[in-house]
Amino acid sequence: MAFQKRTAILFFAVSLTFASTALSSDLSRVLSNGTSPHFISESIVVQEGDSLVLPAGTVLRFAANAGIEIRGGSFAIAGTSANPVILESQDSSASWKGISIAENTPVILRGVQFQNAQVAISMENGVLELENAKLENSKTAAIIATNSLLHIRQAEFIKNRTALLLAENSNAGFTDLTVKENKIGLQSMQNTTIRIHRAHFSENEIALFVMDDSEISPSQTEIKSNRVGVLSLQELSSSLQNSTSENQTDFSSDLTTASTLVPNLEKKPANAEQQRAWKLSGTLAAEIGYHLVFMRKNRTHEDFISGKDTVKKGDRYENYFQIPGKFGNWYAEILAETADGKTIEFSADLSSDSWDKFRAHSVKTVYTDKFQEITLGDFYPTAGEIYLSGLNVLGASYALNLFENPLGESMLAFEIFGGETKAPKYLGKKNYASYKDYIEEGEAEPQSMILGGSVHLTPIHPLNFELGFIGSKDYKEDPFIRDGMSSRINTVNPSIDSKTFYADVSWKFLADALELRLQTALGVADTADAAMQRAINQVFYEAGISVSDFVKLRELMNNPKKIKTLSRQELLSLFNDNVALSPDEMRTELSRLITEAKKIQKEFEKEDPPETNLGDFEGQNLAFGLSLKYEKGNTAFEGYVKFLGDDFYSAGSPDQINNKREFGVSLGQKILDFWKLDIQYDLQIENAANGNKNNIFGFGEGTNWGLFPDKNASWFDEHESDENRTHYIHTASLANRFDLTSRIAFDIRYAADYRTRNRPTRLYANYSASSGIYSDPWFQPSKKDNIIDVITEDDTLKIDADRFAYYYSLSKEPYLATRFEERLLKQKISAEIFLKLPHNDLRIGGTFAYRYDLSHFEKDSLIEKLDLSDKSFGILGYYFHGNDYAETSIPLSLTSKISSFRNHLNFMPRFKFYKAFSMREYEWNFSDCLEIELSKNFTTLFLEGSFREEIFRRSEENDALRELEIDAEGQITLRIHHSKALYSDWTLGAAYYYRPDNRSNEYKDFLGSASLHYEF
Repeated sequence: MAFQKRTAILFFAVSLTFASTALSSDLSRVLSNGTSPHFISESIVVQEGDSLVLPAGTVLRFAANAGIEIRGGSFAIAGTSANPVILESQDSSASWKGISIAENTPVILRGVQFQNAQVAISMENGVLELENAKLENSKTAAIIATNSLLHIRQAEFIKNRTALLLAENSNAGFTDLTVKENKIGLQSMQNTTIRIHRAHFSENEIALFVMDDSEISPSQTEIKSNRVGVLSLQELSSSLQNSTSENQTDFSSDLTTASTLVPNLEKKPANAEQQRAWKLSGTLAAEIGYHLVFMRKNRTHEDFISGKDTVKKGDRYENYFQIPGKFGNWYAEILAETADGKTIEFSADLSSDSWDKFRAHSVKTVYTDKFQEITLGDFYPTAGEIYLSGLNVLGASYALNLFENPLGESMLAFEIFGGETKAPKYLGKKNYASYKDYIEEGEAEPQSMILGGSVHLTPIHPLNFELGFIGSKDYKEDPFIRDGMSSRINTVNPSIDSKTFYADVSWKFLADALELRLQTALGVADTADAAMQRAINQVFYEAGISVSDFVKLRELMNNPKKIKTLSRQELLSLFNDNVALSPDEMRTELSRLITEAKKIQKEFEKEDPPETNLGDFEGQNLAFGLSLKYEKGNTAFEGYVKFLGDDFYSAGSPDQINNKREFGVSLGQKILDFWKLDIQYDLQIENAANGNKNNIFGFGEGTNWGLFPDKNASWFDEHESDENRTHYIHTASLANRFDLTSRIAFDIRYAADYRTRNRPTRLYANYSASSGIYSDPWFQPSKKDNIIDVITEDDTLKIDADRFAYYYSLSKEPYLATRFEERLLKQKISAEIFLKLPHNDLRIGGTFAYRYDLSHFEKDSLIEKLDLSDKSFGILGYYFHGNDYAETSIPLSLTSKISSFRNHLNFMPRFKFYKAFSMREYEWNFSDCLEIELSKNFTTLFLEGSFREEIFRRSEENDALRELEIDAEGQITLRIHHSKALYSDWTLGAAYYYRPDNRSNEYKDFLGSASLHYEF
């Protein structure tokens, strides 16, 4: 992995520390809850094209100046009542910034707790759905919303200065709220509209503060036991009056009561000219730096050949890892807005280095007003995972919203988007994704274009419809705005023309506690190159490579030199965790397979893609997903089913595996106040319709409907030699969290992964004396007078004559065992304890995993009398339990804050023991980040370092192998705050990647950089 500098120019630098957890600037991921808590030292910015999801159980702890800013990207919190996401400050005596939403993009937050924020959620022109939430101890306000739309259900607001502050035409719907012990419960101003259903306001200084022609309509709501029930100068509705009683003062118009309680909020301009005036704000950043990279010299006595590269004796190995020399990064985000809700946003993220002189990662301009949104440049459309899970587009989009319902939701909306999803790559040109790599034959890529549109209908509040279309086409000879290429050039992936029609319907019941959602789509793609893709996949199947991760395989076929950068864990995921090879051996084998796949690719002649029309749609072009969610009180339940036909394709979800079924269920339950339980089960069936297109359910391979397996059917004998068989993947987990006290928490989890499929593996008799089969204890003589001699190259073995006779009698059989079913079970148990100590947060965990091979042969009667060892069966064709292993890790994390010092320390040793070949893995990781405030609000020093050592050992008879890898990184950054709006970072760093057993991958990297950040 190339050495990365801490102060990335993407306006934010994030340090999430525990067990080497780090959130990169390429922010598109689901943050793991397995390494919580994460410590956030600086704000996370979710830009257009980025996505960040916080799953249930995630804990984020923020420094005083840190928060999360949603600026056009996709952000969601997916907690449950039983296992919520927790966002809190690192120091309970200080406040973190909170979450800010500055785009007209829906943000869904479920199952979340906010603690000790300055403003837990702030919004301008935003859309928020908040459910099952608790917001406590906000210094300014729990929620501040300006010109925004809010739906809040099942939420508690406790001990905030202001719980809810809504202004400038905001529209909100509240259901099942508890608002208590706040200075101000709800403040409404500047023409806001609020509907409240089943809420309780109690023990607040002021329950409701109503002003500026705001409209509040409560139902089944109690406003009682407050110091002031309602403070207002305007006439109140009868429903609001009827809901207010038993307060010290039910109604008041004395504004001096609130003079010390109301946070400052900029007032709306008084006249039309001021309404139209544009206000400018934004961020500008620039960075320049230099990478000095030294590769190891070839000190062997012969030339080193890697692919087409030859390194002479005494020369340095080729650098494929880190781009050397000067580099620069530039970032700009400018927002122009008016008081009446119009906005124009411009953002640009640019870079330059010695390999790619100019690269525009993202450039975008967005215009938004009350009814429409126009986007030009780079954007990331997303909707349902089946038809539009998300992809990067360079182009334009237009959205029009019409006819709002009383809840402020658009009853009718239209959207259209289009553009380039993949730029072409030309034969012989630079491959900018991989340093020192040029596009060779079979690596070119056509331009990929996409066009999509949708109509969204909300006839009544609980019911939502969306109908849409997505089409795509690849262009070689005549692309848009780009140079073309010959139609005869072979590309790395099949050229695809596709079209997809979809519908997405959701309905909510029981006061929005129960949601039913159906996604369905019909998708067809040009299949002119489908045979080629299947042939390529066959190469990987036969080698035991997982083609389910074909996104990674496709990336490696595009950029073969990236194989050198793959870690052992990445390699094991491709090899199905089922290999007895060292990391270097896996890289060599993967390179060979990629080369073989490219040769097969060249053998296929290209054909003109057939015309596609509606008549091309068949049953296997269908995909659908059905989900049912229930969440209320202490219970959260979800069940889902997914069907993807064998011929289904959607350009909006290009990395989705077709011919797949998925079934899942989860339950979260709060058993006691301190005990939360979470249970999950998921079944994925890959290549589900194998052998029969009518196999709908996928449970029974080769059957008509797939409901019940029939392993005695003749189909299994007929297809025994098939490589790509149905793959069943069962995953289950059971998690318990115990919040024993406010300073002590304990988690214990169990997880299981069980995978089954048939493979064309057979056992064959081996009578060679040199094979080692006769060394098996089963052949040891039982009687002294019943012995025969077997002469090997090194020795003469004396074995049992009767057993040899039986074994030799099997020589007439074509094979000894067949109908192999692979069955692999991996179980993991983990526990962790979190202790909150004075000035320190300590977390200690432990994980133990065991992988066990339960594979067997359905037809094995011939080997019932062969009581051979697992290793000897390996000589005959399959090494039972050969890849069994046990793995354990012990992560430790300590966060300390004393005066102007803050330190995050992580340490994790890991051990892995295989049954076969005495294979062992030892690894330990250490990282530390020290932050020192040298001068308050002026200079801060950051010292960071990390160290990783991994040792792999294997011994087989006289063959011993040992591989060592060491990564050492360190850097120092001085931050100078020149003013409140301007600061600079000055960084020096060094990294050493030590590879004594693979010298061509060893290098040193020295870094120097300076960056400037300005906010206005």
